[in-house]
Amino acid sequence: ALTRMASDSGHACNALLLTAAFSATAGPGVPVYRYEFRAAGGHPGQRSPGAVPASDLQYVFRTKVPYEPSTLNPTQDALARQMQRLWGELATRGRLDPHEWPPCTPGTHPCDRVMIFDTPNATLQSEREVDDGSAARQCGNWAQFM
Repeated sequence: ALTRMASDSGHACNALLLTAAFSATAGPGVPVYRYEFRAAGGHPGQRSPGAVPASDLQYVFRTKVPYEPSTLNPTQDALARQMQRLWGELATRGRLDPHEWPPCTPGTHPCDRVMIFDTPNATLQSEREVDDGSAARQCGNWAQFM
């Protein structure tokens, strides 16, 4: 329970609130996207379960973590290639295919869809499934403290 509280209040809910703020204040036509990296095991060689902050960097940039001797396994490598393709598309075009990863829409809850990067493939999930207080997280409860 303590791990969940720290994760929700320290990372996931802050990302949700920041996404809402960015999408509400970004100018017209400026896309805002949200994702969560949840790849099981995080980075290769990680001993604790789940993804930790910045564990997605090895997937996107193919950097070898000096204290981790392992490399990406085939399933992790497939996810890395998918992440690199999306990040490359965003960097070159400034936006993504809205059918594949729609941007956040101001006034919605606060983003229609969130991209979940998990092995073996990235998937879109309903924002309400991910962050609604009736689901896994209690971001509404944490909002008063953030």
